[in-house]
Amino acid sequence: MDFLLFLLLNAVLFVRPAEIVPALLGMPIYEGVIIACLVSASPAVLEQLGPRSLARRPITLCVLGLAAAVVVSHLAHFDTYSAREYGLDFAKVVAFYLLLCGVVSTPRRLRAFLAALPVFAVVVTALAVLAYHGKIDIPDLEPLSETWADPDTGEEIVALRMRSTGIFNDPNDLCLLLVTSIVLSLYHLTNPAQRLLALLWLAPLALFGYGLMLTQSRGGFLALLAALAALIASRLPWRKSLPAAVVVLPLLFVLFGGRQTSLTTAEGTGQDRVQLWSEGLTLFHQAPLFGIGRGEYLEQVGMVAHNSFVHAYVELGLFGGTLFLGAFGLAAVALWRLRSRTFAILDPEVRRALPYVLAVVVGYAAGVLSLSRPYVVPTYLVFGLACVCGRVALAGNAAPVLAVSGRLAARLAVCSVAFLALTEVYVKIVTKWS
Repeated sequence: MDFLLFLLLNAVLFVRPAEIVPALLGMPIYEGVIIACLVSASPAVLEQLGPRSLARRPITLCVLGLAAAVVVSHLAHFDTYSAREYGLDFAKVVAFYLLLCGVVSTPRRLRAFLAALPVFAVVVTALAVLAYHGKIDIPDLEPLSETWADPDTGEEIVALRMRSTGIFNDPNDLCLLLVTSIVLSLYHLTNPAQRLLALLWLAPLALFGYGLMLTQSRGGFLALLAALAALIASRLPWRKSLPAAVVVLPLLFVLFGGRQTSLTTAEGTGQDRVQLWSEGLTLFHQAPLFGIGRGEYLEQVGMVAHNSFVHAYVELGLFGGTLFLGAFGLAAVALWRLRSRTFAILDPEVRRALPYVLAVVVGYAAGVLSLSRPYVVPTYLVFGLACVCGRVALAGNAAPVLAVSGRLAARLAVCSVAFLALTEVYVKIVTKWS
């Protein structure tokens, strides 16, 4: 029952029925389902909070630390009201993460969940494509109109960018779902145990690729490049992965030619975003330890950072920023290590899934380099997938691929400082104030 409720929760999260059917507007559908999930899966959720469990799950410890960082970021400025409001809001995200890690607890459930996600995405994408072409009339699905300058001719071009509802109302957010779904479709398409049935995944794969083109998102294109590069590197030996990347990646530039492949920070929106990072880093220096407070980037700069990592460091300080960066780093490292034959993974299908989940993590991380999404559920779904893979891949009480230790904390601190230093240097070199 708990797994079925959790699948229903994800269906509600992605499809957003209240935003498609006006009669459902205002009904607390998501809240009701997640409460039912928490009641049904309470033992599995509470089990993760014990000291022994946390020591084996450093990603979970980072997520719980981020919940504390959100509260502390305001308490450090004696703002108890914001600490309470933002703390309670983020608690819902943490609840989703703990449900994912607790409920998806077997190889069978992992395979079912990896199939359910792209199925939900098919509904989201199909509705968005139909609205883009004027076949259905849903106000929230109307494409976004933007003007950009052709880098070769200088001519102004009006681009219609496809978007969806709710958390995917921004074309760049929709791209994160599409890239994830492309990778998972490839996972099912390459299933050697179901050769004929697996071919059915060609249809959603084509739909997701077409949808990605319609978003005209540069960040989405970069996320796709990163995801496929990670997939190639993790599935093939180095001697084969390099030639494959040389063939596949340039082909994507041909297929997605136009606005999406105009990747420059010298001008346009690329330069605008770098300037936002620069303004944020100035604020970071004013409150480096615990940050300026969640939600304050928009208040003080006028726009969000359009970079989840910079956003986290500025609002949550070194404390929260290190945990956010660490969650991505730990997820990628754990999945990469699990690929090796050193670990006894009993279920062959779980082993086959590891490179694809790694590609999801890498692609999502690349995507949020141009989006401020450190507090939304899809980000923690990605963290949860990595944590679940580490849990179900290793049999019984086998030693975890990564465990909490002083050495691990020291490495995260070093990586955090290095990331900040490199970001500072990059921003200083690239920013052009007129």
